[in-house]
Amino acid sequence: MSGSYPVVDETAGGGWLQQLAAACRGEGLSSAYQPIVDTARGTIVGYEALMRLGYPERNPEVWLGQARRHGVAADLEAASLRRALEARPHLPSNTFLTVNVSPDLLATPAVRDVWDGERWDLAGVVVELTEQTAIIKLDRGLVQDLDRDEAKFALVEMIGTFADRIDA
Repeated sequence: MSGSYPVVDETAGGGWLQQLAAACRGEGLSSAYQPIVDTARGTIVGYEALMRLGYPERNPEVWLGQARRHGVAADLEAASLRRALEARPHLPSNTFLTVNVSPDLLATPAVRDVWDGERWDLAGVVVELTEQTAIIKLDRGLVQDLDRDEAKFALVEMIGTFADRIDA
C-alpha cells in the first residue's frame, strides 16, 4: 500500500481539515483490541490496538492517507497511540499490547511525546511498524526460531549487513 492512499471528497462531512483537527485532538477516536491467541495453549497472550473512528468515513487507511496529504499524519498517529495506551491498565496484566506506528513517524516530536514522561506504563507494549511506507521488514516466519536455525540466522545477518550498506 506504500504511497497510494484513497482520496475522499474534501467537502464530505464538513471537510477533511476540520475532521482531521478534531481526530488529532482525540475527538471521535477510539481503539478496538483484537485478541492475540496462543493456539497451542488456547489462551489470549496479547492484544493488538486498532484505530477506530466515529465519523461517516470509518476506514483508518483513508484517514491515514488524508492525514499524510494534509501534513498531520504524526499528530493523528500520536492521538491514536494515546487512545490505545489509555486502556493498557484495564487489560489483563499477563498480556502484551501491540500498537502500530508508521516507521517514518516514529521519531517525530508528536509520536515521541507519547512515549515520554511517566504517564504510561510501557511494560508489555510492543511497537509494530506499519507498512504505510517502504521499509525493510522481515517476515515473522523468517525470524521465528532464529536462535535454533543457523541457516535463518545467516540469512537475517546477511540482510542486516545489506541494509546497513545501503543505509536502510
